[in-house]
Amino acid sequence: MASSINNWVHEKGNVTDKDRLALERAKKMEQKLEKQGYRWIKVNERLQTFVPCDKDGNPTLEGQRKIALLKESQGIK
Repeated sequence: MASSINNWVHEKGNVTDKDRLALERAKKMEQKLEKQGYRWIKVNERLQTFVPCDKDGNPTLEGQRKIALLKESQGIK
């Protein structure tokens, strides 16, 4: 049985310089936020989110709010 493909690179056929620049910018932004205490938090076995954390690695109140909003939008209890 064939599976549907939801991969934008496959649909476009190639990756442009604009795509590469956007990815580089996103990586730089992520590195900057990591220095400010952001971390990837696993919401469930298939979903992670990048939220602010305290020095111990636990999500701050803002991080907990973002996780709750994500769970609500995804229908996760």
